[in-house]
Amino acid sequence: MGRVIETPAEILSHAADSDAASSFVAWRKKLRKPLTERAALSIAKTLAAINAAGGDATEALDLAQEHGWQTIKPDWYWNIKNGNRNNQASRNSAANAGDKQITFAATAIRTPRQDCF
Repeated sequence: MGRVIETPAEILSHAADSDAASSFVAWRKKLRKPLTERAALSIAKTLAAINAAGGDATEALDLAQEHGWQTIKPDWYWNIKNGNRNNQASRNSAANAGDKQITFAATAIRTPRQDCF
């Protein structure tokens, strides 16, 4: 006998509410990024890990859609759940600080010292 083929929504519904799983699959399809069986299996493992750690896989799928994520990772879920949102502004300011340091270093006037040669 062959392996039973499940739809991506059925695969996700092993860990999360079937309505949330169907919604996530439909949302991915709407994005023109349809969920493959392999991707669904990977996400289902992540959802099972979230459940095992005391989280809510249904909520995780809802958060993924809300935040525009094509997938879900445990640390993303827990960061949102615990209020540790790393907003884009703070990431941009850190990146810009690094850019400023590089620009400063590149434009610094260099005077050769005698002991350098």
